[in-house]
Amino acid sequence: MLILWRKGMSVQSSVHIKSAIELARSASRESIRPNPFVGAIVMNDAGAIVGKGFHKKYGEAHAEVFAIREAVANGADLSTCTMYVTLEPCSHTGKTPPCTDLIISSGIRKVVVGSEDPNPLVNGMEILRQAGIVVVLEESKEALELNAEFFVNQRFKRPYIRAKAAITSDGFMARENGDSKWISSSESRAWAHQHCRAQIDAILTTATTVLADDAKMNVRTSMGEKECTAIVIDRELNLLKKDNLPIHYPRSSSHLYLVTDRTVFPETDLEWTRIDGRFEKGMIDVNLLLDKLYKKHRIYSVLVEAGPRLINHLLGKGLIDELVLFEAPVVFGNETDRYRVKLDALQAFDRKEISIDGPDRIIVCRRPNLLNILP
Repeated sequence: MLILWRKGMSVQSSVHIKSAIELARSASRESIRPNPFVGAIVMNDAGAIVGKGFHKKYGEAHAEVFAIREAVANGADLSTCTMYVTLEPCSHTGKTPPCTDLIISSGIRKVVVGSEDPNPLVNGMEILRQAGIVVVLEESKEALELNAEFFVNQRFKRPYIRAKAAITSDGFMARENGDSKWISSSESRAWAHQHCRAQIDAILTTATTVLADDAKMNVRTSMGEKECTAIVIDRELNLLKKDNLPIHYPRSSSHLYLVTDRTVFPETDLEWTRIDGRFEKGMIDVNLLLDKLYKKHRIYSVLVEAGPRLINHLLGKGLIDELVLFEAPVVFGNETDRYRVKLDALQAFDRKEISIDGPDRIIVCRRPNLLNILP
């Protein structure tokens, strides 16, 4: 009798799935997006790795293809081999043929899978099982975290939303008068550029934030400056009234989107693209905006850099998947909560503290149900 095991956590197979995860991380996000990170290894019955591969570029061969090709080139008898793959093999024709067809035709008799694919078009494990292949689902937290962005895209049809906020130890993003420069240290700001801005498709912010901070909204690291698409909620189109703002730098590979419901625009030579927004009581309809960003503009992840009003609004709607807090050792003691982040909304989040040089604490908070988003 053929069995589809769930969450079989043998020590040996855990090691092999981890090896496949490390292979998957060899890819660059820019090369594979919107596809997931996938790594695969083929092991013979003597416990030796005879083939390995990872998904390298969108539209080209998947990890399983590289692993099987290498195993064949090494003269392996695939009928005695086991494949370990970080994500359920695809079973539909997209840019490439189904990996399940190749696995079945190769003669491999057992496949260990690190995570299910939330894409409803994928039923790879069941297809392999029906073909007589033993399938083990060894659900790995690391494999799930590896593709959190992809899982959110597939499950909710919206971008993965990461937000960042520099806060005081009593939870404020600004003083009572609105002044927020600078709460976080130079070390924290450098870390944010490298690990937050450089890892997303676009920055989502507001005209209020851009004007208050004189923000450029690009990526600045030790390697220099890099363009970044900016999505600015600017109902009154205030950014078009000042042509010398840093955010109006020349762009060749990015866009400046302004979200507005206005249909009459100021005359300007500035380069920008309108996104039609719907506003309710002065607040943007974020669900509609995210739907447009994902389906029309192919934006799969955004970094929210804005004041507490927008961040708290997204938290209240359960739309923030990850919040990075830069907590500075200062206290503002504001008399009102106007500029306070509603940290109570993070009580159920998984937390991880990151140590860097400088005085600040970096706390990465991630929604725990990212690991349980399959239907």
